[in-house]
Amino acid sequence: MSQTSGGAHEHHEPNVSATRVEEITQEEMAAHSPDGRVPDPQSRGRGRKTFWIIFGVGVPLVLGTVIYLGGIPALLMGLVYVAVFAAVAFPVWYAGLMRRQEVAESNQMVKDTLGEEKDRSRAA
Repeated sequence: MSQTSGGAHEHHEPNVSATRVEEITQEEMAAHSPDGRVPDPQSRGRGRKTFWIIFGVGVPLVLGTVIYLGGIPALLMGLVYVAVFAAVAFPVWYAGLMRRQEVAESNQMVKDTLGEEKDRSRAA
């Protein structure tokens, strides 16, 4: 919440519970965000583990097989395909990266709203 005092902007951080802010933000994000809720830590951990297994085992196997069967020209053509797929998938990746910013902005809005409610209840 910003207040103006003699031309200077003062910012005071509302004193609200972080867990309450997170709880309200998650409810609002689920209702208003196309991505829904942030995955729970267990699901996120499984996803990361699967990614690293595929990346650590699958990629070397595929690269080795391509080089063995087709040589360097086949590998280079495969890299072209990877670049095309990455370019096509960029909007999805970008949306995922922007998700963190969206959550941070939502948290700040909830903090400000809860702080204003507390201020109004004290004034009344």
